Amino acid sequence: MGGNSDKLIEESDLIVANPDVSVENPYLQLAKKLNKEVANGATIFYAYWNKRTMAVTGTRGKTTTVNWLNHFLKSRYKSVVTGNSYSKPLLSILDQADKFDFAVTELPSFLLELFDSSPKAPEIAIVTNVSQDHLNRHHTLEEYARVKATIFKKQ
Repeated sequence: MGGNSDKLIEESDLIVANPDVSVENPYLQLAKKLNKEVANGATIFYAYWNKRTMAVTGTRGKTTTVNWLNHFLKSRYKSVVTGNSYSKPLLSILDQADKFDFAVTELPSFLLELFDSSPKAPEIAIVTNVSQDHLNRHHTLEEYARVKATIFKKQ
């Protein structure tokens, strides 16, 4: 067993997409057509995290910026955590929410593709820069920039 099928999408109430799966994926398109809830680690994190947040996106400099913010925020807050989609997944932070006062999240465009449906936004959002990258996924610089800009929605 394993894999996906139209039937599995039809029978599911919630589809959680891996960031490597494009929103253009046929199964995610079917879920959208069927009005199914589609989420990812970032949308789930922001739906349930109830403490202060800051998010960083950009073509370059996200990790460095997040690490510097973490360093400076630790002088003000008792416990600051950083999260991203690779070394410290956002859902693993959510599991330990009681240990932290502030979260600084790194949100690449692949996580921001579903951010339109996020019920909450980060309290503070930063875009370091936007330049031509990931056009194999986003097709145009304008679309890539639009996806990056979703970090500001619902602020």
